[in-house]
Amino acid sequence: VGAGEVEAIRASFDAWSRAAKVELTFSGTTNRADTGYDPRQGSANENVVRFARTKWEADRATLAVTFTLYETTSGKVISSDIVLNAVNYRWTTTGEAGMEDVQNTVAHEAGHFIGLGHSDVREATMFPSASHGETAKRTLDVDDVDGATALYGVRTDAASVGLASQP
Repeated sequence: VGAGEVEAIRASFDAWSRAAKVELTFSGTTNRADTGYDPRQGSANENVVRFARTKWEADRATLAVTFTLYETTSGKVISSDIVLNAVNYRWTTTGEAGMEDVQNTVAHEAGHFIGLGHSDVREATMFPSASHGETAKRTLDVDDVDGATALYGVRTDAASVGLASQP
């Protein structure tokens, strides 16, 4: 992952941190190539954003997936990882034609990362689909902000959640 992708990923999470009382902290890059929570590691688990480049196990039409583990009683997120489909899609951070926008897609997946589901509002970042090459959903819609503040409250101070991006 290059510097452009790292900045796009950071910007995606920053949008949610600005919207609600949740702070998502960039913890640097990692060589970790897997996803998931290992209970033996406890708090040492990393939340990662990575590109799947050799094998894609979801539907080939799916741009990205978020895997989240949470406590069913409290809703507290324990672990969350995002995987972008670089097997079937080409990615850009500069709006190149014929490619998928990293920030647009990760902004949507970051919404899942913090616990949001899909929206029925077509302009919302959390709408379940995006047009090929779309960049409009880099910016959160009022519906997105309302969802995040319903979960976390209005931004005044924040709790910390880590983020790592695989190089």
